[in-house]
Amino acid sequence: MSDYLDDDDVKVLDFSDSKSSSDDVEELIDDVQEQKQNGNLDKARQLGEDLAGEVDSNDGEFIFGLDQQESGDIICQRRLLLAFVVTYGLDRFCVNSLIAKTAQNTFLETIQQASPSIYKDINQQGAFSYYYLCVRDGETPADGVGKTFAELCGRKGDCVYAKLGAALYEYFLTVVEQRVISLRFQ
Repeated sequence: MSDYLDDDDVKVLDFSDSKSSSDDVEELIDDVQEQKQNGNLDKARQLGEDLAGEVDSNDGEFIFGLDQQESGDIICQRRLLLAFVVTYGLDRFCVNSLIAKTAQNTFLETIQQASPSIYKDINQQGAFSYYYLCVRDGETPADGVGKTFAELCGRKGDCVYAKLGAALYEYFLTVVEQRVISLRFQ
């Protein structure tokens, strides 16, 4: 019976960080207000919508051509790569995380409404996880992404598909960067 009354394993919640947490909330509210007043939130939403239009209409085919032997799966992989680069590029090029997250959320909401099948692929495929590993890895991101793209297309070790994936990554990253720059966030 005394084993149950022993309080050696009782954990006491530490609320000492609650002030820190309320400071974070106030800081976030202030940041949202500032970004709203200077127009950055509206620009971020527009950016997300514009980039969603790119995913729907552009999979790199007009730049790099389309092999008549490519399946719908490969076209899907091109669009997934573009969607990944958009989300990654927004994190990389936007002025702060609030703007990046706002643009990313608008991007995904727009895709969900305009192209439910692409949105479904984004959520069901593991491509984003593989690509994130590539950009965080020590290897040159474009090369890693290219190899991963080839593998996701069912063409593991195919240097043509690896080069195509790397070229698509670099091209789409430039598109995101140029769109961010053109909006002149404050």
